[in-house]
Amino acid sequence: MCYNSVMTARLNRNKPAQCAPITTEASLDIAAVSSYASLLATIADPTRLAILNLLASNSGPVCVCDIAARFNRSQPTISHHLNILREAGLVSGEREGIWAYYSLNHEKLADLQAIMADIYNVSASLPVRSRSHSQVQRSSN
Repeated sequence: MCYNSVMTARLNRNKPAQCAPITTEASLDIAAVSSYASLLATIADPTRLAILNLLASNSGPVCVCDIAARFNRSQPTISHHLNILREAGLVSGEREGIWAYYSLNHEKLADLQAIMADIYNVSASLPVRSRSHSQVQRSSN
């Protein structure tokens, strides 16, 4: 919002006639937006998002060696991505000897759903729907 009267006059003079006025302010404060952006940036990486999907597809913990083999990436690279997901609280890891096993943190995934509802100013939970890759591509065209 601009509080400078000269700037406001300039903005209004150049404003297209079809623009609708803002009737309400955004519901999120800057701290919430910053926190949400940080968590969403964590899952914005294709490898991390795919790892979350793989873990969600398995009912129990998955060994890091199996994850690395699935993605054709080195174990240190996968461990790096898993560490980022773990620091964000999205996954948890347990060691058994030299192996590490990872699983989803379902409470944090529920937080992600709540974040999306908050961003879109929805009071009720958003429905969780599974969409195939082809449906996502069609809807973005």
